[in-house]
Amino acid sequence: MSENPRSGPDETLTLAAPPVPLASGDKIAGRYTIVELYGAGPLGYAFRATDRDNRSVAVKVLHPSLVPTEREKHAALSELEKLTVHTMRGVALPIDVGTTETTSKFAYVVSPWVQGRSLRRVLGAFRDAGIELPASDVHGILAGVVEGLRELHASFVHGAVYPESVQITADSRVILTDAAIVRTIARARWIEHLEYFPDVQPYVSPELHRGKPMTASSDLWAVGALASELLTGHAASVREGIAPAMLSSWPATVAEALADMVAAKVGMRATALPVLLREIAKAIPARTLPRTGDLPAQRARTEVIRSPAALDEGTSPGIALISRGVKKKR
Repeated sequence: MSENPRSGPDETLTLAAPPVPLASGDKIAGRYTIVELYGAGPLGYAFRATDRDNRSVAVKVLHPSLVPTEREKHAALSELEKLTVHTMRGVALPIDVGTTETTSKFAYVVSPWVQGRSLRRVLGAFRDAGIELPASDVHGILAGVVEGLRELHASFVHGAVYPESVQITADSRVILTDAAIVRTIARARWIEHLEYFPDVQPYVSPELHRGKPMTASSDLWAVGALASELLTGHAASVREGIAPAMLSSWPATVAEALADMVAAKVGMRATALPVLLREIAKAIPARTLPRTGDLPAQRARTEVIRSPAALDEGTSPGIALISRGVKKKR
């Protein structure tokens, strides 16, 4: 059987598993050389590439089903191109957009390369190891996400805040990726597409499911869903209802603020957000409380992936933590 990641002529394609559009060594626009595929998610395939100066960049190739026509590709890329003139702290905005020169013209978005791990992979490593995420890291991650959204919301809505689009860098920063891509896609098509990605569905607000416009409050719902997963360890907890037993180790005020964050009334979320962060912070000993967006406890876990070579090997922060002698829960 061929190991070529490209689809063969007899391959049956689905929305959940489109063909991998690029391979190592392929060039895009004569400027970017694909190094490796490093991820795939609701928006498409993510590649590491190098530019003409041999600097690493991230290339996101959008699922064809999200922008199926040439007109939709052009409209989406025209909107995303407007972001290339902006720089924002805590957000990896597009620096270039276009379509591939392959037979099937795929829309792509180029953004700065973030050296680190997606929050989904970090949470998965902790979950697999049976280790709870420390309370100080819960606060630090949420504060970092909110800081990035505060920058972004002055001009744009993110639209796709979930663990795959939150990066924990090797130097302990929180960076939002894939910003504003979803707002260029037809809402009904995006919601239908997410049926193939159950891990992401809890991060989509009720009003978006009803066909309402995407707003900053939709992003705040996603922050509430993220807080729910960080606090309970279960991605679907926001959708299924936050069982009191799942938050038994936290003050009741945390559960109350979290319930308001995922309330159907959009106006409650902005008021609940600072309360949620404050109540989580109050539950942490002062000596361990991180600065906004900083994760000192995470730093030790990511030391093992500081070098590009280690990143290429796929070293897990959770494995690094275990190797430092932290005991699993019994």
